[in-house]
Amino acid sequence: MQVAQQPKLTMLTSAQERGYVAGLFYLAAAAVVLFAAMDPVVDRMRLLIIAGVVGAIGLGAMLLADRFTPAWTHALLIAASTLTGLGVVSGGGELGPVIIVAVYMLIAMKAALLVTPIAIVAHLAWALTSMVASTLLMWPASMVAGMVGVFLAAGGTITLVTSTLVARLRQEATTDPLTGLANRATFSRELTQAQATVSRTNEPLSLLLIDLDDFKLINDRYGHAAGDAVLEQAAVTWWELLRGRDTLARLGGDEFVVVLPGTDLDAACEVGDRLQQAVAQAVGCSIGVAQWQPGQSADELLAIADASLYEAKGSKHERRALREAFTAR
Repeated sequence: MQVAQQPKLTMLTSAQERGYVAGLFYLAAAAVVLFAAMDPVVDRMRLLIIAGVVGAIGLGAMLLADRFTPAWTHALLIAASTLTGLGVVSGGGELGPVIIVAVYMLIAMKAALLVTPIAIVAHLAWALTSMVASTLLMWPASMVAGMVGVFLAAGGTITLVTSTLVARLRQEATTDPLTGLANRATFSRELTQAQATVSRTNEPLSLLLIDLDDFKLINDRYGHAAGDAVLEQAAVTWWELLRGRDTLARLGGDEFVVVLPGTDLDAACEVGDRLQQAVAQAVGCSIGVAQWQPGQSADELLAIADASLYEAKGSKHERRALREAFTAR
């Protein structure tokens, strides 16, 4: 049985997490630069200015964490390498090599924590280029080669281990282990982000709440393995019918939810009909529909969808009872 694919996430972390982590790393880098300024042979004034700029960026990132877009993350990673290069040219004392490697390790760790694998490689390549260009102005090529070796060995190891662990933890924390879909926590975050997006774009936003019919009967009659197979197949089938910007999540048990940005109530009903028909041969399902209104909380929207689902299930039970009564005659 093929497992459903995880919803595509733009990055491994939320906007607020990226803002706070970027701020902390910048503040740590500012502290390192201040330490380098203690060396009597360096251009102390320049290093103090650089430390002030780096610290201000760090504080700004933390204050604006809620608005921290992926583009800001990439911009600050590029700026970190560039500012470090300026610090190298302004330094050059005995503490220089140690300080440079330390700061670039921070850049490597931050890249590993915050961005996707392809972006990690790009940022580390820029950091390495910046390191070589700046250090060649200050030290012999042999010393620069040694520093590059340390960066590649230590930075590469830190980045590989950190990014692997972060990706694994993120997957465990954000996905449903059975279906591979988004879990309840991810659904909540995606819904909040979708609300913020459509508020800016003036698009509609709708929600589908899906409940499989007689799922308990399947488990009781055929066993939990059969029930799990039904959940997996339903997830795969529905996921293939949705757009890339939609979010399909499993809330628990046999209950699923779909976030539909840019979709009004009528269009959402059409999507619900397609999802319902797609699994009609294997297992029936009932669907509740709701359209978000500006100012409405996520819990309020979910409650409306839940009431719609309850009504749909009630109507289905009534139709089934009528059919059974007619057949009995």
